[in-house]
Amino acid sequence: MASNSKEDGSEDGRAAAALHPITIYRRKRRKEELQLSLLRAALVPADEVDEQINSEVFVNARNSREELCSSNIFKESCSSSPSEQFVVTCPRAVTSEPGRFLMNENMQLEVEDNDLCQGDQSFNFNSSSEVSEDENVNGTSSYQVFHLERGNADGGPPGDGDPDDNDFEDDDGDEGDEDDGEENNYWNELEDQNEFEGENNDMDNDNEPSDPEDDDPSDPESEGDDNENDGGDRNLTFHPDRLNTICHLYANHSVKEVFAVILTLFDRHSWTYEALIGCFQMLNFVMGANLFPKSKQTLWSALNRRSLGIKKHAYCKRCRRYLGRYKDLPNQVECCQRIFMKRDVPYFMEFDLKAQLKQFLARPDAAQLLFSRANREKHNIEALEDIYDGSEYQRLEAQGILGANDFSYTFNNDGFHVAKSSHVQVNPIYVRLNELPMNVRQKYLFVAGVWIDRGDPEMVVYLDKCLVQQGNRLSRQGITWNAPGKGIITSKFIATVCAVDAKARCIIMNMNPPTAYHGCTFCPIQGVQANGIHFPVQEEMPEPRTHAELQDLMEAAHDNPNGNYEGVKGISPLMYLRHFDLGKGMSTDDLHPFFEGVVQFHMDKLLTENNAPYYIGSPANIALINARLLLMKPPTLLSRTPRGIDTRAKWRGHEWRNWILYYAYPCLTALLPQRYLRHLMTLSRAIFLVSRDSVTENDLNEAEEKFTDYVTDFQAFFGVQCMRFNVHVLLHAVRAVRCWGPAFVHSTFNFESWNMKLKKHVKSMKDPILQIVNRHLITSFINGVPFDPNFSPEVQLEVSSILLKSDLKTAEKVGDVFLLGQAEPALVTDEERLALADVNIRNIQGLIRYKRALYGRLEIRSTEYTRPEKNNNNHILSWNGSFYRVKSIVKVTRLNHPETCVLFVNKVELNGHAIIVSHFGEVALVQHNRLEICLFESVRVFALFIECAGLSWIVPLANSCEID
Repeated sequence: MASNSKEDGSEDGRAAAALHPITIYRRKRRKEELQLSLLRAALVPADEVDEQINSEVFVNARNSREELCSSNIFKESCSSSPSEQFVVTCPRAVTSEPGRFLMNENMQLEVEDNDLCQGDQSFNFNSSSEVSEDENVNGTSSYQVFHLERGNADGGPPGDGDPDDNDFEDDDGDEGDEDDGEENNYWNELEDQNEFEGENNDMDNDNEPSDPEDDDPSDPESEGDDNENDGGDRNLTFHPDRLNTICHLYANHSVKEVFAVILTLFDRHSWTYEALIGCFQMLNFVMGANLFPKSKQTLWSALNRRSLGIKKHAYCKRCRRYLGRYKDLPNQVECCQRIFMKRDVPYFMEFDLKAQLKQFLARPDAAQLLFSRANREKHNIEALEDIYDGSEYQRLEAQGILGANDFSYTFNNDGFHVAKSSHVQVNPIYVRLNELPMNVRQKYLFVAGVWIDRGDPEMVVYLDKCLVQQGNRLSRQGITWNAPGKGIITSKFIATVCAVDAKARCIIMNMNPPTAYHGCTFCPIQGVQANGIHFPVQEEMPEPRTHAELQDLMEAAHDNPNGNYEGVKGISPLMYLRHFDLGKGMSTDDLHPFFEGVVQFHMDKLLTENNAPYYIGSPANIALINARLLLMKPPTLLSRTPRGIDTRAKWRGHEWRNWILYYAYPCLTALLPQRYLRHLMTLSRAIFLVSRDSVTENDLNEAEEKFTDYVTDFQAFFGVQCMRFNVHVLLHAVRAVRCWGPAFVHSTFNFESWNMKLKKHVKSMKDPILQIVNRHLITSFINGVPFDPNFSPEVQLEVSSILLKSDLKTAEKVGDVFLLGQAEPALVTDEERLALADVNIRNIQGLIRYKRALYGRLEIRSTEYTRPEKNNNNHILSWNGSFYRVKSIVKVTRLNHPETCVLFVNKVELNGHAIIVSHFGEVALVQHNRLEICLFESVRVFALFIECAGLSWIVPLANSCEID
């Protein structure tokens, strides 16, 4: 910018500004920027501008010239005359002419001669040390930025001034048990190619921005400094009465217990390692002794991290050929007619599953958790309520493959990108034990391997090393452990289900992709060409593939790669995984084909094809749908409240699930023509039936019929050119449910949530595998603390409260119910006494009311809970099939009886009208005049109460076990 700075302000103002000491700091630079030319700048008097400047940075006044240090941090008291003029000089690599700057009374440097800055280049060095910079100097971003501010007492910067420091936390180097003393440069090559450019905000950068509350414009108390107080008083001071008390440490907790609580906070809030070590150092200071780790090395030593046996497997980054164990590689590796240095060779990590499982089995509560399947209470003895009820699981038990002391697992492999604009993706292999109770099954996932690179992994090698070989050892030899109540036993672990999306399924099975003629891994249907490969409905659908058929095809394709083998390209490593069925072991999944596939595609058809009879995408209709959608108040079990249909491009899988199961019918009523609404609701009903917490044979038969009708009508309404693979795979959904239980049991929803957790662990491409390894191991370790008797009950509850993101320490627990909020003693009314007598609760001494209660995963709220919310948790469905509105939650005290918790409820009456989607009920009235009792154990799921379009509906959630 050009400036007339000589005329701005008085000479006295300039002199006052010049008397302020200033400090120049070099900002941290990104690695790729360090490869560019660094600007060497100097502030010198105007009459000495031609003098050669050799040092990094100088701060000079007219009467003195002094190099204060050689570490790029300089400070000088500028005692120049009022007319002092400063010049910034640059090397010829950036510009050939200096630009003249003047320092004005506001501590601003203004450009007098703009030859330096081609394009608008401006700097503002003000009293708050803010630097504003436009991004164009000679068309590049290589301009070296200096931060000028009033100097500190010690002359040092507020942060580390080393330009070579990485902005991300250091997770490389000596981590892992196979350290070869060298840093692997392969990940740095990926970083040098700007994979993370512009994505640091998504990666939980260590250099976090300042608290947004500091500059919140909506805060009436944050209106800036108006300089009214000239007395030097501080805005913040320590309260003398409250904070001068001497700290008395609570000495009943061991160092290990305090360590566990701090480590839980580290995991829960994604602290950096620097923050964790800083917290430990603070505790050492408070304790007056070095009780806690002071470095990452001592942290890992305290956690015995090196005992897990993690193996590195090297491969060629060009041809993906397996090169052997990374630790056994020579310093120079030859492949693809090239020689690579060892540090440039990529690798994937194999995690010792046996070691992880042994660590889990050593927990005191492991046996109780794993053998809970024998004590589970089924609500319908003939229904499918978990994986144990599936026909394939029962076959393994009947054949003796799964004994009474043996366990099974579901595994998953699904890649995710480390950043939105990155081609680098992480491919973990997860293992989840099926025998764990549903409410804890998601917490304990074991990692068999991690592959990080561009594109998909080489599955033959990756699966073989990380899963197949380990899985076969676990199914043959098992693990010997001490199970309380059973003594020393040996348990084998059997692979049952592979839960992946369609793309990963084809890669794992070594078959054609879903866009090929034989793209279905479940049946040998041949696609047709109709503007791409599609799978129309056939009069007689082909029989599903069997394990024996797939095995024969794989062997034939391996012997003769040029043949046509119904989409099979070669041998899958899963063919060698003991007891795994290639035909029935692959789950159809619900997340990718149902919700992100068919439902999204169907809605795009309805909202975008403006000449079609089913078109409802006009602005007026969109506005009406949005208005209805935003009226929904779902239970908190559905993690996200509805967003407008016009934002559907950003919807996640669970939002599409909520749409098709709960929102679509009331939102589209009287908008979508009846035949098309009925068609969409056919899909809604089918998915609801296979997703319920108790699926009967009648449900399966109805769902199979609904899926068939939907696929047939889809082809009739939209044409063969819309018969994508995701539509076809609906025909295989019921078979998977028969084999392995309700759809949510073998859904990839469960694993996607862990992918998001792992994604947060990757903060740079500097050894990202080790970042994931360390964070995952800490998470797994912390999850065991609440059940470990070596920790006191207070510490167990504290860790549980942190992990649950809720404070249960102050909650009163009665049986399996946590009573939340303020307790309000109340007198028993006659109406309440009669209702309690109906369930044989008499001799009542008193009632205590609560507004909220936690039962399992259900946080039930009464109508007395008036806090404004976007959610509604006071409608429930009981196991007897009745809907209720919860009026109040009470704890009942009686003579000679334990305390009891019950729900006072009003029954929701339905009018009995036939609705085209039968899991909805049209509400007639809520019987406020009649009070009833519902016991907590009678609550099945939440229900969603909907009022729109002049009508009221109520619809139950499919289950309370699903993971968003």
